Amino acid sequence: MIQKIIQFAVVTSNTDNTIRTIVESLNLGPLKVWDFKHPAIFDTKIDNQEQAWSMKLGFGWLGNMQFEIIEPTGGQSLYQEYLDQWKQAGIQHLLIDRADVSYTEMKEKLAQAGYPIVDEAKTNVAVKLGPITLPPLPMFLAKSMATVFGYTDTLHTLKTVVETSKYPPGVSPRAGIRMGVPTYWSAGNQNEFEKLPENSLIVDIEGFMILVKNINEVKPHYEKLFGNSKSKNNDELLYQLETNFVHVIQPKEGSAYEKILHERGEGVQILVATPRQKTKQKNDEVFKQKGFQTVNIDESITLFTHAKMPFQILINL
Repeated sequence: MIQKIIQFAVVTSNTDNTIRTIVESLNLGPLKVWDFKHPAIFDTKIDNQEQAWSMKLGFGWLGNMQFEIIEPTGGQSLYQEYLDQWKQAGIQHLLIDRADVSYTEMKEKLAQAGYPIVDEAKTNVAVKLGPITLPPLPMFLAKSMATVFGYTDTLHTLKTVVETSKYPPGVSPRAGIRMGVPTYWSAGNQNEFEKLPENSLIVDIEGFMILVKNINEVKPHYEKLFGNSKSKNNDELLYQLETNFVHVIQPKEGSAYEKILHERGEGVQILVATPRQKTKQKNDEVFKQKGFQTVNIDESITLFTHAKMPFQILINL
């Protein structure tokens, strides 16, 4: 059912501070920031019942991977539930690529597997086409043509939330985000919104590491959505997708992963990244300059940890 992940999203209590931390730590470009309140966000639902909720959202690109920074600003959404549980910023959900499956059909597939969409909303913002800025659609058109997105309530089963979405007819996600006019931009060169700065520490995301306390509890849920694991180890699940992978691990006692699990809890805690620098020595140098600590997992794999970051970085050279 899940063939590719195209976005990860950090939920935080302060969008601007978290954006600043990530952008400065990894030398990334600026983000577009939207203050999503009604009517920019509408038809909001919780448990399939109409209920108001709102958010501030920062959006950026990391190579081919989208990433979001979300601050809940009203209502009891899944974003707020995440903060209430973990009390700190972290990766709360992953957006899946629907491929040729319609949004409605994907919702039905998720529901049939036991993971229905529970939080849902539509967005309607001004867009820029060349030099022309068009206002948000009239509501009678927005009801059927606006961007729609929804989330599963799987934080306790998968240890992460799954999102699916649909952009207006004929509009790709990249084009839709490019055209959208934000409430404001975060600091930085706006020309580097889609193009990574030349000094970025990483250039793409290869996969996601999800740390769990009990692999046997989560395994049946992952098998429903991802199929059979490629790993032969009893304490790991490995799913190779079209362009990235998901690696679920029950850390060994005393390992660097176990320390992260103890300090930050279960969930998507580590991004496996493609570095800009091609040697271990140079990567150690540039990451340390940005305040990261280096943990050598083995001769080729290095884990870079940072106390202020909402996720950690793993590099395999």
